[in-house]
Amino acid sequence: MTETHWQAALLLAVWTVFIFRMGMKLGRSTSARDALSGPPAAPRPRMPIPDDVRPAIEDALKRRKKIEAIRILRKATGLGLKDAKESIEAEWG
Repeated sequence: MTETHWQAALLLAVWTVFIFRMGMKLGRSTSARDALSGPPAAPRPRMPIPDDVRPAIEDALKRRKKIEAIRILRKATGLGLKDAKESIEAEWG
């Protein structure tokens, strides 16, 4: 290789390291990450728990059967797992 080729290869290596290091710094920067992530998601509105299933849910919770309570609510309302769990926790803690 000629001297010009070595200089070009060295310059390319230096730029590669520089860009890599800048990328690493941006990856650790919380302000840059927060700026790119956008606003937080809006909370979803909760569906009211029907009165006809409240006693069954309360009974399951008294027996410390939280999963059963979530199943009862999902079956009665058609809610997804996450929404049913959040509704149970919001209503009864």
